[in-house]
Amino acid sequence: MATMLPIHPQPLPQEALSSWLWRLADAYDMGVGDFAEAALGINGPDIELVDFWPSALLIQKLAERTGVAVGRIRAMTMAAYVPYLVDSLAPRGDIFPAYCCQFGIFENPALRVRPVRAAWWLPWISGDLAHGKMIGCIECLRSDRQRFGRLHWRANWMASCPKHGVLLQAASPSEQSDYPVSREAAAELAALDGLTLQAVTEGRVQLPGGRIVHGGLWLRVLRGVIDEICRPRRMKDSARPPVEAVWDVAGLPYRHALGRWGIYEKLGRFERANVLKVAALAMQPLIRAGFKPLKISTRPWEAEASCAASPPVLARDFELMPIEIENITMLARENYDVAIDLRRMLNHQPRSARFVAQTDETLESLGIPVLAPLLVAGTLDRAGHPY
Repeated sequence: MATMLPIHPQPLPQEALSSWLWRLADAYDMGVGDFAEAALGINGPDIELVDFWPSALLIQKLAERTGVAVGRIRAMTMAAYVPYLVDSLAPRGDIFPAYCCQFGIFENPALRVRPVRAAWWLPWISGDLAHGKMIGCIECLRSDRQRFGRLHWRANWMASCPKHGVLLQAASPSEQSDYPVSREAAAELAALDGLTLQAVTEGRVQLPGGRIVHGGLWLRVLRGVIDEICRPRRMKDSARPPVEAVWDVAGLPYRHALGRWGIYEKLGRFERANVLKVAALAMQPLIRAGFKPLKISTRPWEAEASCAASPPVLARDFELMPIEIENITMLARENYDVAIDLRRMLNHQPRSARFVAQTDETLESLGIPVLAPLLVAGTLDRAGHPY
């Protein structure tokens, strides 16, 4: 049995695995590579990829040497967002239309379905984040009592820090030198990113009018709007005038610096910030109206599935289901909002109080807290729960 490390700082809420590795190594005044080799027996882990595709060996060794559960360590990676917020971390050719072309505000999303067959494409994951320098909020890092990198900084669904109203910049918690001067973010961008922050940290979004929507719905709507404002359009396209108008309100030329295809994840960091600013302006009426009316794709997925070369993403690959169930379970143990959503989903149309009781017993056996009362006659009253 592996000996526990004498010093092993615990993971912080919302911390990325790469950040925790850095803090563990820093406790011994070592670099991450040297620490991984000396303490874990692993040669040269790619610190920039552990937040996305960590090796099972790395996670197991960390659990053995620190006493932190494997599930908690996996929750510090992008796997924590699968499948609620991101369908998969394995690129598949039909993920793009399934994720990006379900919702919109300018037209029926089915009219803009186009496959992105590039093997690298995944929603919200860009090469400069997965392989390049980390980004973060400089003001957050400066004010941290224990400086750490947030997991939600590792995806490109935000361009600013809603708490401080500044743009995210190239910054790592491991940097000892002074950080550059913060740059103020546009108010509409910070407001949009504030809602996205709720989605990725709480699993739900409370709109200004009070309506609560699931975090997964929020991200898919946002990514759909991004596709609407980024995709190339012909002059006679009926949706082009309102899209051009939003770019103009943002003070930017139509499709500024997007290139031929306008795939958001392939853009640079500054171009993505511009796109999110345009998306923020485009979504303001929808957000004020409580996500109504929202255009939903009428694309006949089931009919086309029989003709497709590979099964669509909407039809889950059951070989992956055990992994997805494990991810949901892991996240629900740590996040009360996810636990509540999971219980309500399982009891969407409860047949009886006995059915609810059996569901609750199963959740508790998995270590998932049973929270929030359900309006079913005869169910256990949990209204007094502190949450």
